[in-house]
Amino acid sequence: ADMSARDLTQRRDTDAQGATVWRDTPLVRALRQGRLVVLDGVHRLAQGTLAVLARLLDDREITLFDGTRFVGAARFEALAHGTGGPAALRAQRVERVHPSFRVVALGLPPTRENPWLAGELGALFAFAEVPPVLAAATSPDDMARLVASAAGGSASVAKLVPACTFALRVAGHAALPPLSLRHLLRVARRVSMYEGDASDALATALLLPLLPTAARGE
Repeated sequence: ADMSARDLTQRRDTDAQGATVWRDTPLVRALRQGRLVVLDGVHRLAQGTLAVLARLLDDREITLFDGTRFVGAARFEALAHGTGGPAALRAQRVERVHPSFRVVALGLPPTRENPWLAGELGALFAFAEVPPVLAAATSPDDMARLVASAAGGSASVAKLVPACTFALRVAGHAALPPLSLRHLLRVARRVSMYEGDASDALATALLLPLLPTAARGE
């Protein structure tokens, strides 16, 4: 929630000589290299923070705080044709948005208290609601198969069943943090790398050792 619109694109830093410089964020590096950017937890951002990306997502154009301007590939080629080529454009700090650049935003569904996906922002994304992982599994075996599949088969279903039994037991407990697929994937990877009880790995992922004894059900 503390991230500002500026933090999405560039951040102030100092170089080896102590001079103040602008550092590109992963988003800007993805613009250049044609990578996929995942903006996780966008529902936590202050209202208006994502608005800085409106022009980028609609028109594939954005101007950074250091004066660099990115334009879509087709527009870049058209400008280069009339201004002496790509090198001349880059000398003027005009860069091309790579054609393969994409953005995926992840967030909780909007609520009356936090209607973050509304108005101008709602028009920027094609969105789909994904049900919670617990809604797709009615038994520990079902959940274990789901997690093992999502983890690419890196952990056996049998090893994950105890953790998933524990997960279903504690799900919805008021004192516990919400359980997510990310927690279970972390457990699957840990179980595949190290020998041990998957329930212990899940407890660590949920930070259960830090909770009071009563909240842990001990």
